[in-house]
Amino acid sequence: MLAIAEVSMTRFPFVLTQRAICCCFRKACPVVFLILTHSYSGFSESSLDDRNGQKAEKVEDSKETPQTTKPPTPLSLQSLLKLPSGVTLQVEHRSRYETIANRFRLGETGGDQQYALRTRVRLEVAERLDPVRFLVELEDSRVYLTDPGSAVNSVQVDKYDFLQLHVGWVNHDLFRAGIGSALQFGRFSMDLGKRRLFARSRFPNATTRFDGIHWNLKANQSWKLQSFLFNPVVLRMTGLDRRDKHTLFWGTYLSARQQRSSKLDLYYFGLRTGPSAPNRQLNLTTVGLRWYRDAAKGKFDYEAESAWQFGRELGLNHFAVLQVGELGYMFDRTWSPHLLFQYQYASGDRDPTDNRKDTFNLLFGARRFESGPTGIWGPFFRSNTQSPGYRLILSPTGSLELTLAHRMWWLAQARDQWVGSGLSDPSGNSGNFLGQHVEGWLTWKANAILSFDIGYAYLAKGPYLSRVPLSPPDHNAHYFYVAPTVRF
Repeated sequence: MLAIAEVSMTRFPFVLTQRAICCCFRKACPVVFLILTHSYSGFSESSLDDRNGQKAEKVEDSKETPQTTKPPTPLSLQSLLKLPSGVTLQVEHRSRYETIANRFRLGETGGDQQYALRTRVRLEVAERLDPVRFLVELEDSRVYLTDPGSAVNSVQVDKYDFLQLHVGWVNHDLFRAGIGSALQFGRFSMDLGKRRLFARSRFPNATTRFDGIHWNLKANQSWKLQSFLFNPVVLRMTGLDRRDKHTLFWGTYLSARQQRSSKLDLYYFGLRTGPSAPNRQLNLTTVGLRWYRDAAKGKFDYEAESAWQFGRELGLNHFAVLQVGELGYMFDRTWSPHLLFQYQYASGDRDPTDNRKDTFNLLFGARRFESGPTGIWGPFFRSNTQSPGYRLILSPTGSLELTLAHRMWWLAQARDQWVGSGLSDPSGNSGNFLGQHVEGWLTWKANAILSFDIGYAYLAKGPYLSRVPLSPPDHNAHYFYVAPTVRF
């Protein structure tokens, strides 16, 4: 399978096309940036996954049904340039100021700040070339106002590069069985399901992406099957990003409607790294299911997701699990209050000295919609953690949404590391209570072309952070961000 991937993804003309388009983007991006920073507009893509992940699923589905697409606004590039039907051009710019007090990772002290800028340009050609489809999306990510000691890497800075570039073939009635099919080749950035294990990251400044093959089958509203064979793309702060030819990620994801209100997802993922990566040797299989019902006024909603992961990691046997449960109710009242109770368990390694490595690997999932903001914050991962919590979502108007959330966090195994922090106590004497995380955020779509995402988070540090070796000072941590987004 690895040999097949090597052949299918060795595309010399594709590389030449990348370089040519990037050259134009480098020249045009400063002009676009100057225009956008003086005229904010658009809606924030990051807000799509802030509530409970369901919005992101609906948006992804809508891309496959052009008849449901809303007509362009008078100030959209579609209208201003009078583009023909089937040709879509969009420009989006997000600027986010974020600041943190009392950091919590290994080697960090004091506070930090960052002014993160992200510009995207997207061109899609659909019906005009049927059955051929083409999409190119460029992204420029950079940061300013960082403090001494700030950790700046390719997650924050990735200048002038390709987010997506793929061509596809579409058949609306495959085998004359009423099945829609889309077979695509190139570079992708996409979501699957609730986005816990595979996602187009939104809150981070630079976005995850993959090179390879994607095949989508869909039968009306009854079922949808997606299969893929990818190399993850390694982000680079300067120069073109490169696919990681030594890492292969593949899988299939089935979404089916069980009853009028409930839905079921089944999935299988494989992840393998080659021998040239001795410090991260992986050969993992992940299988899982997700059963859920979307929120609706006057009704209960629920979700249960269970994933099992097995294989080899760093030469050791690996078996890990992820268990997620949610139960909510949306009141049929003013502001549509939606109260949601949540629980998450991601296994850790019970004994770091045995012949096993049982910390759950979160693959390429997103965290913001469940675990809090990421960016320069992001204390919690879906690895070696367990966390009960609740949140209240209020919608005073159709364009304004306020969310309040509280979660308590423990390590699943006290002897395993606190993933993402660099901190660990192999003896287990530091305990496992990390603390309480409280946050509130507001998303406001001011008009058809302008939106804001504003949030605050507070980490009341638990005993673990005062006991674990090499821990920073145990003062409680604060985080604030404000992010206007403009989209034409």
